Amino acid sequence: MTNIEEYKKRLKNNYKVAMQVIKDVFGEEKVGELMCGAILLQVNSTAVGRAGICKRYRGKGYCTIEVSEVLFQLSDDEIINTLIHEILHTFKDTDGHKGKWKIYADEISKNTKYKITRLADSSNIVIDYRYQITCKSCGLIKNNHRLSKKKINQYKDKKIECPKCKYNEFTIKDLKKDIMILE
Repeated sequence: MTNIEEYKKRLKNNYKVAMQVIKDVFGEEKVGELMCGAILLQVNSTAVGRAGICKRYRGKGYCTIEVSEVLFQLSDDEIINTLIHEILHTFKDTDGHKGKWKIYADEISKNTKYKITRLADSSNIVIDYRYQITCKSCGLIKNNHRLSKKKINQYKDKKIECPKCKYNEFTIKDLKKDIMILE
């Protein structure tokens, strides 16, 4: 079984637990009324800047919950926590992380072991970055998963400033190949 197949199986099992937690807190009937019609679950192997995302297709009656592959480095409880967060976005009366979504998140946090917040705690996730960009002036380091040729050229042409010191000279290292792209 490949990693993606294992992740999908784990995602499906954790989704069932997350749904049961939500139903236990709000009641099955209310959850049925609030949620969009159908939910498609997906694992995203390229998303590294977020744990999950819910895409609602209001006119079509379904939602997609997509979780990052890096989330599977964490415990099932942390995956369930993320899934609860995203499932609350499928509720028809929520929009963003305020109003009703916040009320629902607080209710789950108050009545279960799960703590639903706007942002996931990513301190336990190890991201395998490919590029390291370092400011030559202040030493600020920025890691990127992807870096386009256009963006590399912007660094080379000194069109990008350091957000900390406003200097415009950088080094770029390809961490996978262990070579300097820009010195």
